Amino acid sequence: MTRAQAAHAAPVAVPPYAAAPVPGRPKPELVGGVGRRGGEDPADDKAPAATVPVVLVAEDDPDIGAFLARGFASEGYRVVLVESGDQAIAEAAKRTFDAVILDVMLPGASGLEVCRALRQAGLKSPVIMLSARSGVPDRVEGLAAGADDYLVKPFDFEELIARLSVQKVRRAEMDAPVDRLVVGSLALDLGSRIVTYGEHKATLTEREAELLALMMRHPGRPLSRAEIFEAMWAGQGGAAINVVDVYIGYLRRKLGGDGADTPIRTIRGRGFLLAES
Repeated sequence: MTRAQAAHAAPVAVPPYAAAPVPGRPKPELVGGVGRRGGEDPADDKAPAATVPVVLVAEDDPDIGAFLARGFASEGYRVVLVESGDQAIAEAAKRTFDAVILDVMLPGASGLEVCRALRQAGLKSPVIMLSARSGVPDRVEGLAAGADDYLVKPFDFEELIARLSVQKVRRAEMDAPVDRLVVGSLALDLGSRIVTYGEHKATLTEREAELLALMMRHPGRPLSRAEIFEAMWAGQGGAAINVVDVYIGYLRRKLGGDGADTPIRTIRGRGFLLAES
C-alpha cells in the first residue's frame, strides 16, 4: 500500500511522514507539526527565507491534510493548510502562493469554485485538484475551472510532486518573454501578430494570435477544448466552449486551408494538435 493509499484507509493506518530537513535547503518553518494553519496571521510567524516556496493545501480530511503537509514540508515547501473553500480564498487574498492543492469536495466553496475564484483574481501558479471522482466529465470540469492537473484519489505523493514539477516548468515557459515563436515552417511574430506558414502570410487578431501561440507552445500535444477554453475564455461571462472551434476555423483559413493544408489537426476525442513539421 502506498502512503497516499494508506491515507484513505482507516485513520490509524496513516503512516508518519517525516518532515526531515532536506540537505542544502532551508528548514521549512512548521506550526503544529505540519505548517501554518489557515487563519493565522503570516506576520505572527518568522519570515521564511525568500527561496522557500509556499504551497496552499485545501483538504477537509485531517489525516490526508496532515499527510500532504508533511510531504510538502519534506520537499522544502512552507505549507499553509486550510479545511474549507472559504478559508482557501481568504488565504489566497493575503499572499501569492507558488502552488495550490485543492480537494474538490470542500465545505463552503467547493474546490472548483475556489479554483475559478483564484484564476479570476489573477493567480498564475499551478493548481492541482484532488478528488475521488475519476470520471472523464469530472476531470474535464476540474480543468475547465482552471486547474492545471487533476489527480484521482488514492494517489502516490511522489506522483503529486512529479505532476506539480511538470506544471511549474510549463507555467514558467508560458510566462517567459518571447517575441517570436517558430514550429517547423510556421512562425508567429507576437508583436505584429503576423504569421507565416510556407507561402502563406497573414495578420491575426489579438485573440487568434493568443490561440496560435498557446498551441505553438505545446507542439505535438493534443490540447482539449476544455484546456483551450480555460486558458483563453473561462474568465469571460457568456462565452461557450464552442468558441474554441470557431477560432480554430479562423486560424485554419488564415493559414491557407480548411484543415488538411494547415498544421492544426483535429484529434478525435482529444482536441486539437499543432503538428511539429
